Amino acid sequence: MTQKTANSNRTPQILWIVLVFLIVSLSGSIGLLLWLRAPKPNVTARHTTASKPSATVPPARDSAASFAGLSEANVPGRYRIADQAGKVMYVVLNEDHTFINEDGTTYPPYQWEISSAGFTITWQRNSTTWNVFEKPGVYSRSKSDGTISRMEKLPDLPSADAMSFDDKEVVASMIFTLAIQTSGLTAANTEGDGAIQPGDAGGQECHHLIRQRSRMSAFLYVRIAPELKTEPFTNAFVVVEYFDSPARDPRNGWISLQYDARDGPYTSTAQRVKLAGSLKWTRATFVLEAPVFTGREADAADFRLCVANPDLSVRALKLVKNKSLP
Repeated sequence: MTQKTANSNRTPQILWIVLVFLIVSLSGSIGLLLWLRAPKPNVTARHTTASKPSATVPPARDSAASFAGLSEANVPGRYRIADQAGKVMYVVLNEDHTFINEDGTTYPPYQWEISSAGFTITWQRNSTTWNVFEKPGVYSRSKSDGTISRMEKLPDLPSADAMSFDDKEVVASMIFTLAIQTSGLTAANTEGDGAIQPGDAGGQECHHLIRQRSRMSAFLYVRIAPELKTEPFTNAFVVVEYFDSPARDPRNGWISLQYDARDGPYTSTAQRVKLAGSLKWTRATFVLEAPVFTGREADAADFRLCVANPDLSVRALKLVKNKSLP
């Protein structure tokens, strides 16, 4: 083969090599250009997203001036105290700077105060101060573990003695004669701190709630029949007929009701009734907001009637389901 022929045969090969090189170079240049133009990932944002969410920090504001300008006349009422761990409790602040705990008790040490330092509640042995003023009626504080506790004033509801229902709206009841007549409601935990016994008061057959020595309150636990829970409860009302006997301790004698709700198995109702000592049979109606009634109270009960310090005589309990406030 001559030298000229060999060179002629290599020419197409060289051209193909050059063409491939150009294609590869062009592709690489285009890829580099696209990479340079693409938005770069935010390393800080990615790290923040992957980290554990932090506690919600209340908005910064001049809390000292806000607390100093808060009118004490606007403070009394019902409050919900909740933290990020899910612990919830309810208290009622009175005009005389005392308050009623969620179990219906009140004692001389139970006091609330407002100062430039914040909103302070004094219990029996310690005090708690919410020092961040979020807005009127909403105060918060950072706990030692870094989570937030928030105290929020709730809307007022009608007093327990201002509501009534017609008997045709009652879906379940218990009538406390010497032998309890039950219809959709049954007493529970009667061997524990829900002990009751038959008796009479004001010339009427009834049952007495028996307070145990180790407890500050007497209780009546109640289960709701499963068939009444087939259609979910959006709200409920419990009407209590009780004998208004004098309170043994004038600081207490409050009747309240705790029920199985979204906030916990012993959520307190807004209404509380003070025994006035009229020595007459009377009634009170308690509003149960957002109940779940899954039997999480003692002995699978759904709610319990509570009376602080004195015993209580009850003639009837009636349950109303999914009705508007009267």
